[in-house]
Amino acid sequence: MAIMMQDDTSRTLENAFEIVVSEPSTTDEKNYAAAVGKAMRLLAVDVSEDAIRDPAASEQSTKDRRGLRLSLVAALASVAKQAISSGDVRDAEHKTWLRLGRYAAARDALGARMFEVDLDTAADGQKRLKIAVAPATNAQMRIVDQTMSALYVAIGETRSVFDTVLASYDKRWVTSMSRAQARLIHSEFTEKLADVAQMGLSDGRPELGILALQDLREQYFRRVAPIVKNRYMKYLGVWCAAAFTASMALFLTFGTNAGRSYVPASFADVNFWAERRSFFLLCAGSCVGAWASFAIRNVDFAFVRLATPESDLVRPALRVAFVMVLACLAGVALWTRFLSFSINGVASDLFRSNGSVALLLGAFFGLAERSLSTGMLDQAEGVAARFVKKQP
Repeated sequence: MAIMMQDDTSRTLENAFEIVVSEPSTTDEKNYAAAVGKAMRLLAVDVSEDAIRDPAASEQSTKDRRGLRLSLVAALASVAKQAISSGDVRDAEHKTWLRLGRYAAARDALGARMFEVDLDTAADGQKRLKIAVAPATNAQMRIVDQTMSALYVAIGETRSVFDTVLASYDKRWVTSMSRAQARLIHSEFTEKLADVAQMGLSDGRPELGILALQDLREQYFRRVAPIVKNRYMKYLGVWCAAAFTASMALFLTFGTNAGRSYVPASFADVNFWAERRSFFLLCAGSCVGAWASFAIRNVDFAFVRLATPESDLVRPALRVAFVMVLACLAGVALWTRFLSFSINGVASDLFRSNGSVALLLGAFFGLAERSLSTGMLDQAEGVAARFVKKQP
């Protein structure tokens, strides 16, 4: 046998070895030695490239590439020992090239990007950010650490807020000028978000991406929050004003003989509604309270709330209806003296005959709609519990 295996100390590669061919030798032996030499040179080049690689590359990625090289060297050493003992150098050369090809594929897969960021322009001219997640090897999955995962989720959340705010302008009552302004803002910040995604996800700088995303959110919030909050208050105010006007109209209609004369006889007992016309004042006051409640409860606005100004996701029209129904339920409880209270000598049932008290009480109900709903629920559960017999 004209070949032997010995350590190659001339290379920076760990555990490097070379195949030494002595004369006389065959062509197959020389080809095998050349294959091993080329594999070691390639691995040495990879070691040098790791030394000058982008400093932003993760430590885990460097460890994975080193692990691939050590695995290949160990596999080639095993092949060499088997070739020396068996003398089948042609098969050893074939296995060397095969393992070298597998190593190159695995190395390239480690260098491939896990995230592909693409900024498209839709048919309507709007920018659309797309982030594709490429199929990953096990080594790549280890590279995607918690910081990068958190950045990916935060970018998706931010994109959702941008799109939701823009979609809220696609209403027929929104002026074309407001819609055009919203689209310009959306396109501007979507492009900036794409830059953040490119830097943090594609280029492997998640820490910088997190900081850049926080700054981008603050910019968007300062730009959009006043518009979103004022617009919601305007829409809520329109529904509150409409319900207030309707309630006051009904109060005036049933409060005078002239007004009651316009009520159709088939409607109901006119005197019944005339006696209880203070409920209309309760409803009117609750509309005022509901509108003021939003401004009071939402002094501190958050970025994610831009998509849903109200945390319970209730639309303005339904909120007004809910508050009015809640005020009427509370009014019935006070009218029947099922519940009663007194504040500074003013009894709760005084709203039956005092319009100012009815308006003020309704406004309080609207302001404290959430506390009122919780209190009403507790009272209802207390009443229902009386119907449940305790088991001995």
